[in-house]
Amino acid sequence: INLGRKEAWVFAARGLSYRLNEQYAEAIADFTQVIALDPKEAWAYAQRGQAHFDDGRRNEAIADLTAAIDAGMNEAWAYDTRGQAYRMVGKYEEAIADLTKSLERDVDSPWTLRERGHSYRLKGDFEQAIADFTKALEGEPDHGWALGQRGIAYRQKGDYERAIADLTRALEFGEKKAWTYDGRGLTYRLAKQYELAIADFTASLELHADDGWTLAQRGLAYRDQGDLAAAIADLTRAIERGKKEAWVYDGRGQA
Repeated sequence: INLGRKEAWVFAARGLSYRLNEQYAEAIADFTQVIALDPKEAWAYAQRGQAHFDDGRRNEAIADLTAAIDAGMNEAWAYDTRGQAYRMVGKYEEAIADLTKSLERDVDSPWTLRERGHSYRLKGDFEQAIADFTKALEGEPDHGWALGQRGIAYRQKGDYERAIADLTRALEFGEKKAWTYDGRGLTYRLAKQYELAIADFTASLELHADDGWTLAQRGLAYRDQGDLAAAIADLTRAIERGKKEAWVYDGRGQA
C-alpha cells in the first residue's frame, strides 16, 4: 500500500477494521475516502470491492476489483473474489479466467480449485468440473461440499453410480444439507431407485419444509413408483408453493 497522504492511513486502517467486523457501509465509506485521497491506490479499490462482495453487491465488487487489478493489484485473493462474483452473476467464462489466474499465483489452492470446478459445472463442462473437484479433494479428501458438487457433476454427466457414491460420502462427512439430499434424491430417481429417492427428498423437506422443487421431485418419484395419490398430493403442494412450471403440471397431469 502506498498512500499519498498521512490521513489516508487512518481511513485505511479503520475501513479494514469495519470490514472485518462486517460493518460494510462504514468500511465502504472509509475506503472511498482513501480513494479520494489517492485515486490510484489499488489496495483501497480491492478492499472496497471485497466489502461490496461481502455485502452482496456483486456488480459493484467486480467494478472495484477490476479497478484494483488495473491499478496493479496482483494478488490471488483479488482474482478469487472477482471470479466468485462473476460466477454469482452468471458470467462463468470470466469466472474461470479469473480463477485460473489465481491458481497461477497460488498453485493448487483447494479453495480456488473448488470454486473453479463450481463455475465449470454451472457452465456445463462436467469433465473439467470433475477434474477440478478431484484435484481439490487430493488436498482435502474429507471436504463434504466438494464431494457433493463432484457428485452433482457426475449425475449431470450421467454417471449415477459415482454420483451416489460422492453424495453419500458428502453426507457422511457432515454436508447434511437440503441440497445434498436433493442431489442424491434426484440421482436415485433418475436411476429408478424410487424408495431411496423418496427417503432423500423427505429428509430434505425436514430441513427446508415445503420447498416447491423438492415436493415436486418427490411427487415425480411417487408417480414413477406407482403411488399416484401421493404424487398428486406432493405436486399440488409444490404448485401451491409457487412451483408453477410446465414440468410440474405435466407430472401431475400424468399422475
